[in-house]
Amino acid sequence: MPSSLPQALEAEVKRQGVPADQIHRLELDQKCRAAAIQGLERFTNLVTLSLGSVNLTSLTNFPQLPKLQNLLLSDNKIAGGLEALTAAKLDQLTELDLSNNKFASLPSFKPLAGLRSLKALHVEANPAEKTVKDLRQSLFKMMAALQYVDNVDPFGKERPAFEEEDDAEDVYEEEEDADDDDGADAEEEDVDDDEDDAGDEGETFEEEGEGGGAGGAPQQGGGFGDEEDDDDDEEDGEEEEDVDEVEEEDDEDEEEEPTLGTAYLVGAIPPNVEDDEEEYEDEEDAASEDFDEEDEEAVGGSVAAALQSMKRKRDEDNDEEEDDEEEEEYDDEDE
Repeated sequence: MPSSLPQALEAEVKRQGVPADQIHRLELDQKCRAAAIQGLERFTNLVTLSLGSVNLTSLTNFPQLPKLQNLLLSDNKIAGGLEALTAAKLDQLTELDLSNNKFASLPSFKPLAGLRSLKALHVEANPAEKTVKDLRQSLFKMMAALQYVDNVDPFGKERPAFEEEDDAEDVYEEEEDADDDDGADAEEEDVDDDEDDAGDEGETFEEEGEGGGAGGAPQQGGGFGDEEDDDDDEEDGEEEEDVDEVEEEDDEDEEEEPTLGTAYLVGAIPPNVEDDEEEYEDEEDAASEDFDEEDEEAVGGSVAAALQSMKRKRDEDNDEEEDDEEEEEYDDEDE
């Protein structure tokens, strides 16, 4: 077991694995021996602090802990000096446990009137219970915001268990929220660091690019860019040559095509053109005649097929009539 409060605090920081200013709960009951408070200045986000049974005799130089809500100092040897708590500006302190200490008079509790948020106070097992008449009622009159003394309200009713649980849950939620805030701050710092690193890399890259293009011998990056430009120029030159070749071929084709000239425009069509037109008209007439003959044959075939089908149907009807007549004759004979 650590022998001093500072050693116990260092062990707790190591156990929780986070910096002191990110710790929200310290429970050091019976984990050290300390006559006075020391080493708590770094724990600025504490919500709950428990120092029960550590042999405390003084609260002198109690640090400012602006988020502290629960302070548990039971089973020690504290007899006064509570003004140290008001001097620490514990504006959010709602519960204070001073049970089983050495407070023997009502004035020894008077500095607690400066704790405006204090809702629950524990003073049982102190000598003042025997020396001060109606200690609880006197404390209620001394501190207007106080709701419970030793878990009893001013009317003698006990504090509901569910209310104690709710207060404990509120403290737990406060601690969780503080943890989330610390985690979010750490993530934001990481993001900012990443952005700074990215900005530094971008600036380095720009400086390298400028160094390659400015005066003096070009760097390797610049040379590579020049080679790419040369390759692009060569490809553009080859494409232009291909286009020129295609245009030359088109010009040759136009020269080979026969031109009719002015004679064609005035109606003097060359003989070969007239012959081509006459041959086309003859072929068209012949194709039309062949098509008419094929249509006639197709129509004739269709009519013949229809007549044959009608004849077949008529013969079948006659056969059925003959069969019916024979059956009637057979029936008459039987009768």
